[in-house]
Amino acid sequence: MSRRGFRAGGFLFCVAGHTINKTTMDILRNKIILVADADQLRCEAVAKEFRKAGCRVHSAGGGIEAFEIASIHRVDAVLSSTQFSNGSPFLFLTDLRRLGNDIPVILFGAAESKITQTEAMHRGFAGFFSDSSPAALAEAAAKSLNFVEDRKQGKARRVAVVARADLTYGEPPVNVCAAVLNLSRSGMFLSLESGFPPTNSIVEFRMTLPDDGVGEISVSGMACVRWTRERQEGGRLPGVGLEFTELSGDSRKFVDLYVSRKSRD
Repeated sequence: MSRRGFRAGGFLFCVAGHTINKTTMDILRNKIILVADADQLRCEAVAKEFRKAGCRVHSAGGGIEAFEIASIHRVDAVLSSTQFSNGSPFLFLTDLRRLGNDIPVILFGAAESKITQTEAMHRGFAGFFSDSSPAALAEAAAKSLNFVEDRKQGKARRVAVVARADLTYGEPPVNVCAAVLNLSRSGMFLSLESGFPPTNSIVEFRMTLPDDGVGEISVSGMACVRWTRERQEGGRLPGVGLEFTELSGDSRKFVDLYVSRKSRD
């Protein structure tokens, strides 16, 4: 049985199998999914499996139709083939982000194109697959939707912190050192004066949080650049606002505990 890669907005995972499991179905139930693919038979096959999981599904053959649907209707996640009858998945994603729409877009059918996982990651796709396995697409969609729901539920209380973060972004890779000045469960603000990563790009980061009584805590993962401020504005320092898309290992637990404790101080 083949294994297929996905990343919940950031880090590459692998899943095997073709059946959508019950836990994933519970998350997807009543969600609205847009499937965009020039291959009508494959598009309908993917849509059928998501309808079985309890989703409402829109379908489109290309970027123009997909953008119209996402602009007019509520859509919780997009499953985008690399093959469009018009436009491209990259243009579609760019147009969505220009509207301020940050719904997760998961790319599949990559085996049919020259798009690489690294390119898709840095463009801001929430997942990357070689084919259209329903189980893999469903699990990636469920993880992305869980992240969006966490953000909506207010896990964004910010606490002051002074720490160093090392960032890597772009192709070829660019390495930047920045100061972390505030932190929440969903993201952080980094102060820097040069080497700004582009808005909506994906960065890899590693930082060490000071923790009295426990020792320093290492945190790493992937994040999306939501905004940049390239010069000081009043009392606001230049820097970037990052939204976590994936925290590695125990990093999620460490960030949650750190923010909770500092919020009570």
